[in-house]
Amino acid sequence: MTRPRPAWWLPLAATFGAGIVRVLAATWRYSVADAPEYTAANARGERFVYAFWHSGLLPLALLHRHGCCRSRCCTGTRASPCS
Repeated sequence: MTRPRPAWWLPLAATFGAGIVRVLAATWRYSVADAPEYTAANARGERFVYAFWHSGLLPLALLHRHGCCRSRCCTGTRASPCS
């Protein structure tokens, strides 16, 4: 049994869509403000479940894609890439 081949346009659409998301994400600005309780719990190594509404899904996923806020490399008003 062979799998049906995806449509010819699917890889092109995925590449184009990823490019649109990258351009859109380049315009977003983040401000990370932690409560003292969160900062203390994070320092102890506690894990968290982040809850957010659907409209915040893509920006938050991109903000956390490299574990930025966990490693505290997000400073200022824009998320800096993790090294």
